[in-house]
Amino acid sequence: LLCHPSPGYWDHGTVVHALAGRIPKAMMEERRASTGETDSVIPRAIVHRLDKGTTGLMLVAKSPRAERDLSAQFRGRTAKKRYVALLQ
Repeated sequence: LLCHPSPGYWDHGTVVHALAGRIPKAMMEERRASTGETDSVIPRAIVHRLDKGTTGLMLVAKSPRAERDLSAQFRGRTAKKRYVALLQ
């Protein structure tokens, strides 16, 4: 599952497209920090994303306050994570 628009997925098929209309428009604006990729942008709502081929947490903020607080926790490494495995 792709997180944000990139070549071949500019108008469909990403988490960002699924969020459109479900979170405030301001949270869909481009994040100030660069993605490091010249051909993609990440909206403010995506606080933490995954790189291709990795596992972990994807974190989406619904408000500017949530973005600010969650980003600070990840930056300061104070976010508490709990992993749960579901086995069948």
